Amino acid sequence: MKILQFDGTEPVGKPKDWINELDGNCGTIHVLRHFDEHLGYNILYSVYKPTEADIAAIVAGGGIRLGIHGDGHPVFQLCVLGEARMEQLNYIEHEDLGEPIL
Repeated sequence: MKILQFDGTEPVGKPKDWINELDGNCGTIHVLRHFDEHLGYNILYSVYKPTEADIAAIVAGGGIRLGIHGDGHPVFQLCVLGEARMEQLNYIEHEDLGEPIL
């Protein structure tokens, strides 16, 4: 899975107390800040692009895992963006999140 960086995004790195040797690798994501006027709160969007290996694993019956570090589960959104929307982002593939876990 590739982390995407696109126009308007800003980097969000690992937490201050994160130790890669103890906690595992923690890369930098790129978020787009959005204020939802209807709901009255901020949303941070990040976008990822599956690799060919990811797609093959999903097509073969695999799934997508969301890992939450901490004691509480935050509110989140998870969706698939279509090809036309992806093209509008003018993105750069930034970092690979690793191969599928088989």
